[in-house]
Amino acid sequence: MMLVLGILLLALSALAFLWAFSIYHRPDRPSWTRREDNGAFVTLGIMLLGAMGLGFLLKFGIEFQTQAFTLVDAALSAAIVAGTVVLIRRLRSVIRQNRLAPASAPRVVARGRGTV
Repeated sequence: MMLVLGILLLALSALAFLWAFSIYHRPDRPSWTRREDNGAFVTLGIMLLGAMGLGFLLKFGIEFQTQAFTLVDAALSAAIVAGTVVLIRRLRSVIRQNRLAPASAPRVVARGRGTV
């Protein structure tokens, strides 16, 4: 089960990274992406998911001889990897489309020093 959890967390980390990449590199980003704190929280979440996934895979590797590895674990791992590959391809096509989209006209969000 450690293998399945490790692969699942690494897959979620990769998908979260691509989602954040697609949001932060759009020509017309949402207003919540302009705050530095939000970017730090998103980055922290992605890094924690990846670290936990690597930890579960390492634990699986250390306890491989004593832990039962069933066909269900192998099937779940393969399904997670296949689903992740499909979703990554879809997100990459969305990123390409967003990169080619024209940016909207700049607008005034707030008045004051340091704003556009």
